[in-house]
Parts: sequence; structure tokens; C-alpha cells
Amino acid sequence: MNDLPRPAAFTELDPGDLSALSAWLSALFAAPPDRDAIASYRRGPAAEWLAAVASIPACSEGVARMRQALDVEADDARVAARVGAAYGLLFEGIGGPKTVSPYESVHRGGRLFGGATAEMEAILAAHDLSVAAAAHEAADHLAVELATAARLLTEAEPAAAAMFDRLQNWIPDFAAACAVADSSGFWAGAAETLLAIVGLATRQPGKAEMLDAIVH
Repeated sequence: MNDLPRPAAFTELDPGDLSALSAWLSALFAAPPDRDAIASYRRGPAAEWLAAVASIPACSEGVARMRQALDVEADDARVAARVGAAYGLLFEGIGGPKTVSPYESVHRGGRLFGGATAEMEAILAAHDLSVAAAAHEAADHLAVELATAARLLTEAEPAAAAMFDRLQNWIPDFAAACAVADSSGFWAGAAETLLAIVGLATRQPGKAEMLDAIVH
């Protein structure tokens, strides 16, 4: 967590900001934070990062929920265990009917490895990208899609706008399901923050100008 950028605040979201936010959310949803990461979120560099994200009005409530889950009378190891257990229940199928799939194909077509998986594989191939073998994830996993959006922004690819539009097609359902099923509050807050960031990227005034500017 010590490699997070630490701006005092986000004033106006530019492509660099969106890339950093997308990369952070990608890492967050790829795996539950360990004890050291939780310590950082509670009182280290990651806590400063959360404060910066909370300065974005649309993200303030989501970050507040994340902080509420972290600001409890328990040591870092216990908080990490609680947040990690909630991750397993929500995103790894352990929760049975309360599972919230992190795969686009489930939200769009109702099953794993659906059309969205093949579409994302084609997008990755078109930009000479691929899912790391060690990740053992399908191409339409939330973390992969966010990492792709971040990379396309960093490389000034016009396709970045289409990636955010793609996320907007299914993240509202994902966030709503997390709000209902997450008992820890941390992941519901993270999903709410994700929804806000995707919404800002796809609907904010000047979006076209902002994203087009990165290719000039």
C-alpha cells in the first residue's frame, strides 16, 4: 500500500486521476487486503489516499462506509480477517446465494464465461494485453476490466472511454448487490466508491473533451 500516490485532494478529475483511481480499485477488488494493508488504510499512506478519494463529493459516502468498517475496536489482524472473510463470502462463491459475482458475464448473461469474457479477451488482444497467468482469472473479472481501463488511460488510448462505458453497463447491479449482501460494510463502501468513479468517468460534463485530450 505504500506505493499509492498521495494527493492532498482531487480537485478536478483528469485522465491521470482516473487511471490512478481505476488501478487502486483494480488492486482492491483483486484480493482482500492483508494485515499490513489494513494497517495502512487505518493510519498509514493508504489512509491518506482514502482521505483524498473522500474529497471527491460523489465518493465521500462510499469512503465513509469503508472507514467505518476499519474504525473498530480490534487490532489490524482481526480487521483483516473480518474484511477477508467478507471478501470470500461475496466474491469467491463461499456465500452461496449471497455471492456477488465479480464477473461481467454473470451480470449481463447470467453465467460465467459468457459473451463478455470473449469480448474482453478480444479487447485485451487488440491492445497487446493479457491476464497474468498467476491471476487465474477470466478476462471479464472486475479487477481485469479496471486494470485495462487504467492502462488505456495511461497509454492515451481513445478506447479508455469505451471501457468505462462497458463498466457502467454492469457496475450498478454489482454495487447494489454488494450493498445488500456485505455484512462488513467495507466492500459495500468500496463498491459504492467504484460506482461513483465509473459514473463520473461516463457522465461528468466535459467527459468527451477530457478523455479526448489524452490522445493529442
